[in-house]
Amino acid sequence: MRLAAEPAFLALRVSQTLAQQPPRYMRSVVRRAHGHQIMVLSTSSRALAQRTDSADHISQALKKATPPRSSMQRYFSEPFDILSHGMTSLAGAMWSVSALFFGTLVGQKPTSRVDIRNMHRLKHDIVRIPTPLVFLVMPWFWPVLPSALGRFTGLFPSSFYTDSAYIAKLKRSHEHRSHLGPKIVADYSKFAQKLEATDPSDFHVRKWGQMVAKNKPSYGDFLVIYPMIKTHGNCLNLPLGQAASMTSYLGKTVPYYLPRLAVAKWAHWIVTDDTLIRREGVNQMSDFELCEALEERGFIELHNKSREQLIVLMNKHLQYMDHVFRTVRQVAATEAARLGKGALAPEVDVHGLTALDYPAIGTLLILSRSFMNITSGDHR
Repeated sequence: MRLAAEPAFLALRVSQTLAQQPPRYMRSVVRRAHGHQIMVLSTSSRALAQRTDSADHISQALKKATPPRSSMQRYFSEPFDILSHGMTSLAGAMWSVSALFFGTLVGQKPTSRVDIRNMHRLKHDIVRIPTPLVFLVMPWFWPVLPSALGRFTGLFPSSFYTDSAYIAKLKRSHEHRSHLGPKIVADYSKFAQKLEATDPSDFHVRKWGQMVAKNKPSYGDFLVIYPMIKTHGNCLNLPLGQAASMTSYLGKTVPYYLPRLAVAKWAHWIVTDDTLIRREGVNQMSDFELCEALEERGFIELHNKSREQLIVLMNKHLQYMDHVFRTVRQVAATEAARLGKGALAPEVDVHGLTALDYPAIGTLLILSRSFMNITSGDHR
């Protein structure tokens, strides 16, 4: 199966993650006892070009046989369907997650990735509720609702996503990150030049200049400069404009945290989610969950990837994070040895990381993804 940017007789199987009443991420929903799947049919222009003449005649005949939509369907029925199903699914999601939330108050914390992911997703959806409410109280705006959903998908709760809207969202994310990535790298190079002027003997700072010069870095190169990132070049030390660019790269165009804090909180969530994915297995994730997770981690061109390619990308990300954790522990051990035995050990969380590790890890991940998206011909 292939998730294509434009119609392809391909089906995207999207597993819904709410246990009770999941949001409608796409148009048609196949409800089942213990899972909800969405079958999204799409077609690509490449597939159309490869069809035979007879197939073209068949498709043209079917197109002519399909009655055109009436004005009532276009301006009332379709917007009403989007609003009613979107708000109903969102209400069901809120009810389901509220049960999980009250369970945490009595010590029953959710442990499955499905439940934890739903709570995380709903936090973002609640912030976007005002957008559909505008259309709900102003029905004269209904005719523009389908086009608004396709153009400004990120302003709507995820329960309003349709197949075409979600694919358009992936394409816009690809275009936005392809445009912003070079800026992030160039701005960080200027920042590194200032650090090099302060301490020309710093090997890690010079290493960044070498990476930019050869323009073909590996993920291992980024691990080498991690000590410099943690000490001088993490999001807490960067100018506010550069931190805002990183926040925008993550898709937080209207961040409700300060930009520097947003990068650190994003890194904490990625580390937490990676732990859940490792425990439950990458192969257990649906196509939608894979796309959602990889987009959240800064990958691009996901609308052109097959399920097998998405799994490969996720496994590569998890392998890279294993190397990141080893590097973080090595740097921590070096710092502890430098401070001596009398120094107080920093407080670590359940992942073995300190509060200052997350800004550095977040900056490292964004820099590496931005740089690798620029230099990789296949955007892997």
